Amino acid sequence: MTFWSLIAEAARRGSPRPLLADEHGRSMTARQLYDAACVAAAALAERGVRPGAVVSWQLPTTLETMVLMAALARLGAVQNPIIPVLRESEVRFITGQLNTEYFVAPGLWRGFDHGGLARALSAERGFEVITVDLAAPPATGALRLPGADPYSLPAPP
Repeated sequence: MTFWSLIAEAARRGSPRPLLADEHGRSMTARQLYDAACVAAAALAERGVRPGAVVSWQLPTTLETMVLMAALARLGAVQNPIIPVLRESEVRFITGQLNTEYFVAPGLWRGFDHGGLARALSAERGFEVITVDLAAPPATGALRLPGADPYSLPAPP
């Protein structure tokens, strides 16, 4: 069983109970996680993320991060989470070892420009940077992630 199949099964069951919640008062049921992941996966697929693509991400623990994890699982991408306390030398080493193709990072978060670091390393490594703006509080119920029409997605791998 895959992470994506667990999400799909939980969504199918349709429990109205929150599965995830955050400090901004947002919460998501399994169905909402499934739907949001499909919308984010469609946007990532439009950028070229495909099964087997290596996607490194350096994000704090947020609803957006959980949705991104689910979206990448939906696409069959290889995920490489990098804890946000790591900086240039460690991130350079990790992304080089894995031949990262895409790097998802917040712009400015807790006083550090993760987006700037990602762009600087991208110039060396050649990966595409996807920035998630976590600096501003989210609009009520909104996710700070790219989105696209989920009906364009191919079947899960």
